[in-house]
Amino acid sequence: MVKTKEFKFNEARAKGTDRSSKPTVMKKFPLKHHTANSTNTTAYIQILGVGMDTHDTMPSILLFFDRQRFIFNAGGGLQRFCAEHKIKLSKIDHICLSRVCSETVGGLPGLLLTLAGMGDGVPVNIWGPSNLNILVDAMKCFIPHHSMVHTNLVSHTGPLQIDSSAAVASKFKDVKISAILLQPNGVKASDVKPSDVSVIYVCELHEIKGKFYKEKADALGITVKTKYKELTQGKSVKSDLLDITVHPNDVMGAPVPCPIVIIVDCPTSSHALELISTQSLNDYYSDSSNQSQSGKIVNCVIHLGPASVVNSSHYKKWMKKFSSAQHVMAGHDPTSKLCDGIFAENLLKFILRPHAHLGLDRSNVPSPQAASAVIDELLLESPDIADAAQHVSQLWQKPAERKECAISKVMTDKPILDENSVPSCLENIRRDELEVTFLGTGSSQPSKYRNVTAIYFNLFSNGSLLLDCGEGTLAQLKRRYGMEGAESAVRNLACIWISHIHADHHVGLVRILTLRRDLLKGVSHDPLIVLGPSQLKRFLDAYQRLEDLDMQFLDNKATTLFSWETFELDNESNKNNELVLERDEDVKNVETFALLNRLKKVLNEAGIERLISFPVVHCPESFGVVLKAADRINSIGKAIPGWKVATFEDGMAGEAIAKNHSTTKEAIEVGNSAAAYRVILTHFSQRTEMLIDNSDDHVVEADL
Repeated sequence: MVKTKEFKFNEARAKGTDRSSKPTVMKKFPLKHHTANSTNTTAYIQILGVGMDTHDTMPSILLFFDRQRFIFNAGGGLQRFCAEHKIKLSKIDHICLSRVCSETVGGLPGLLLTLAGMGDGVPVNIWGPSNLNILVDAMKCFIPHHSMVHTNLVSHTGPLQIDSSAAVASKFKDVKISAILLQPNGVKASDVKPSDVSVIYVCELHEIKGKFYKEKADALGITVKTKYKELTQGKSVKSDLLDITVHPNDVMGAPVPCPIVIIVDCPTSSHALELISTQSLNDYYSDSSNQSQSGKIVNCVIHLGPASVVNSSHYKKWMKKFSSAQHVMAGHDPTSKLCDGIFAENLLKFILRPHAHLGLDRSNVPSPQAASAVIDELLLESPDIADAAQHVSQLWQKPAERKECAISKVMTDKPILDENSVPSCLENIRRDELEVTFLGTGSSQPSKYRNVTAIYFNLFSNGSLLLDCGEGTLAQLKRRYGMEGAESAVRNLACIWISHIHADHHVGLVRILTLRRDLLKGVSHDPLIVLGPSQLKRFLDAYQRLEDLDMQFLDNKATTLFSWETFELDNESNKNNELVLERDEDVKNVETFALLNRLKKVLNEAGIERLISFPVVHCPESFGVVLKAADRINSIGKAIPGWKVATFEDGMAGEAIAKNHSTTKEAIEVGNSAAAYRVILTHFSQRTEMLIDNSDDHVVEADL
């Protein structure tokens, strides 16, 4: 049923990682059939991230056992959700994907890095349709070799296999998980793309044996104790004192039934038609004549499909075949009408063991919180935040000192600061001209209060830009601007600039690109320009074998000051479109030259005169960026110089040196040397929620 491919990142440590480089030793992963024999076993299935305030990704499903954990799908924001609700990820052994797309795997790279950082060398098993290999190969660009995974390709296209020799998860400790491949109805098998395939997972817990009654065995003349074991193993034995055969049911209590959960991801109506006609689930239907023979009773069905599918009449009819099951709508819009199941809530559980507690458990479902309650909770956890926030507010109003600029050629303009006023570039500036939003300031991985790196430049009617795009960036946009506002922001992006290949700076990129693709479907538009290091191009090119990202890539090296100057010279000397590209390595081909032309046009339309990348000391191919707005004329005809924003990725000194980061003090000194009006540190350890350098009266600004 399943083709298993063992995969390990065996190349030299990926140069683009901000995680520990401690090597790990690969161990043989135990996958053997196991029959639970304890009535005290704890087991449940739990909904993670469903109906989050952002609705930007599919929920994840946690299947919990005392000794093993399974995650079904790993959408963006999974780690942050788990950190907020104190759900430990350290014991995740298997990740099962219903599909391989941005909705289901946005949080997978970060999850793998986190598991590698806290693991003991045992690789994680990932299960999914055949295009899973494409994703894993793409992630090699930025996931280190010690983040080991086994990829297991679910390739069965026939009836669901339930015998122990062929089922997908017969090798698991506490559960047997079987898979059904679901593809669109009416499409020839040869025309079905890997991305069209969805996997249904059937989770069957092992039956718990009934209690052995010694007094009954004694009464039936069993005196040899080794025969007790045989009876508990289901074997019949001869009585030692009587001329009879003793059968297991003579001395054993009734077994505890095996709970069954089915996880269904039915993404389209075509898939639903195939689901209705499939014979693979016949043994599990309540109205099936085979069910009385198999004894299989489904206790819970979790539906991940969208409202347009799950709410259709034919899908509802299919649901009724599980008359004894509790239906949980985990991928459904709770605002639409559906009476055939319950809407999933965050942390909703369905208890599977102990059997006496079988059923729904809402005890962990969080109550809705007002913003004031969240602030109160933050202050309770970090009381110093209140004083720090007041101090920040006071400092923000103080004029910065005048400094001479000495950072680089791209920042050598005459200082624009006046000690008694705001910079001239902000004179008469309107609220709707520029807004800079820090969508995340955390490093490495998301935390409860701070997401990872992304900076959103809202130019309002002129469009928008993103500088870096860590996991959960889309969710942050939706929290800040609402559902429609975030979609508008994504639709109007002029470009996205990525500083380097560390996962916490770019893992949210694919989700942004796929949403923009969907929003602009049927509308005339150009692909979005993505600027970044060359390793990022390798990842994006590989990922585009999974799904179209509707983007064009431009290496950051092509936007250095020297490259721009070369480009301008070549442009000037080729007014008749006869390209002579001989000077700079990064502009020697027509494609790059044409893309630079388009980037310049896009930036100018957004009111940006220049976007200049410059190398910084961090991992290989790390860049900072300078954005320079075009000059403008105010309401009385006065020329106002354009604003300029610069970033760089150069804190505790020892750790900063080890990771090629800068300390807080060093970062501020660089800003001061550039005569910056305000210095905002946007990327610092999650161990520090807010830092203030009291000696120099400078601020480290936190995010939303």
